[in-house]
Amino acid sequence: MTYIIENKKYKRITKLLKVLGVFLLIIGVAGIVAGMADFFINISNDHQPKLFFLIFIGFGCATGGIICSVFAGQRNLQVKIAAQNPPMDPEMQSIIDETNEMMAEAAKAAKPNIVEGVNANTCKRCGQANRVGAKFCCNCGAALTKKCPYCGTENDDGAKYCNSCGKLL
Repeated sequence: MTYIIENKKYKRITKLLKVLGVFLLIIGVAGIVAGMADFFINISNDHQPKLFFLIFIGFGCATGGIICSVFAGQRNLQVKIAAQNPPMDPEMQSIIDETNEMMAEAAKAAKPNIVEGVNANTCKRCGQANRVGAKFCCNCGAALTKKCPYCGTENDDGAKYCNSCGKLL
């Protein structure tokens, strides 16, 4: 019911804008022509033009008419665009909905491994997620890295061999 009322309202407004646009455009062109004719006739006879102001009024009316016509045509354009994009097939929509739900579940499952949008480094002692590159746990203070006794490189706490020299930690 609301759609029908709104549709009638839009049709009425569109019709009004079309009529107003054409009317203003005709008055504007007439004003420009009358002002220009008066200007050239009086200039050639060495008289002061009296209707020169009609050129400015005519340009204003013509511009208003063009704007009204554009606004009236926009509604028709929107309807044509909507007609070119028909509603989606219900079966396809259900597939898309299922995919969105699966992606949301996967994101929830991955969330514990993320701290403030950065991959986390989990503490072996308390299980707290820490920022990558952190050397100590932000919850319990335990060391998150091991220093290689041979080359001094910092390695992950769970590493058995050094990332740099490859020797047993």
